[in-house]
Amino acid sequence: MNQSEFIRILKEQLQDRMSEHELTEIINDYESFFVSGREEGRTDNKIAEELGSPIILATSLLEQQNESKPKIANPGKRLCAFLIDSLIAVLPASIASLFIGGLAAPILLLILSYSSPAIGVLMYAGTGAYYTEQTTTVVYDDHTVKHTTYDSNKPSMLIITTSYAVIFFYLFYALICTWLMNGQTLGKKLLRIHVRAATAVPATRTTLFIREFLGKVLINSIPFVPLVSLFTMLFTKENKSLHDLLAGTIVTK
Repeated sequence: MNQSEFIRILKEQLQDRMSEHELTEIINDYESFFVSGREEGRTDNKIAEELGSPIILATSLLEQQNESKPKIANPGKRLCAFLIDSLIAVLPASIASLFIGGLAAPILLLILSYSSPAIGVLMYAGTGAYYTEQTTTVVYDDHTVKHTTYDSNKPSMLIITTSYAVIFFYLFYALICTWLMNGQTLGKKLLRIHVRAATAVPATRTTLFIREFLGKVLINSIPFVPLVSLFTMLFTKENKSLHDLLAGTIVTK
């Protein structure tokens, strides 16, 4: 079997089963085997015999490719991890609301808005945490008049500090976790999935910052962006959300 026939069969077996770039690299490698073999005085038939059947060779190459290819986490696991993380992110706010009445916040709404964190922060800041309502009843000639006033109470340093701490944790929980836990949050760790670079190597801190803060905190806070992100995660080839596309990351098992 000469070089052209060997390469033709090998290419037919690999065509449409890997990227054009990978196919070109493999074909170039095996063409170079024939060139170097002829320089050493061997014939094409001898070189082809040493390389083996191109059909068997193609099967082996495809098996190696499948073994090395990262296993993408399915959307179900990612959504479960997200729900767990949303509960953890609002945990400090929940605890604070139990001990400091002035920090009472709509915890359920905070959880539901975790996909758009800035909205959650605005809701938390605007829950009337620092205001008390007083209703005064005045009776004039058998006519009852109710007058409602709102008294603004300057929050204590404890409430201010706790509020900032709660908001910081809510916004930066995922980023800090992925930095400290090699691409995992607590939710992802429970579901055994990781954030990695698109090449399947561990993501750098810069990449994680782009994904977790610029993508998930800032961009996702724009109305309807989380819905678009959910759509891309469900229907793109590697289940990439918008913040994955922005940072060049994938989520693997």
